[in-house]
Amino acid sequence: MPSIEGRLESVERALRDLRSREAIRDVIHRYCRAADRCDLEAFKTCYWPDGFDDHGFFGGNAWEFCDYVIPVLR
Repeated sequence: MPSIEGRLESVERALRDLRSREAIRDVIHRYCRAADRCDLEAFKTCYWPDGFDDHGFFGGNAWEFCDYVIPVLR
């Protein structure tokens, strides 16, 4: 049987994993909602300011992608 420290480490690792997954899920939901509502500011919160996005038809700064795609979506 694992020690209490080993079990605690395992629980902490699982909690970190769950928190990371939930953070990713939150960004995906924000992205979809912002795109659906054509909300430029909300869309930008899904990217780092210096992030890179490549959708094939656009490759470049992620915030510039937001500026480009929201009018297209409208």
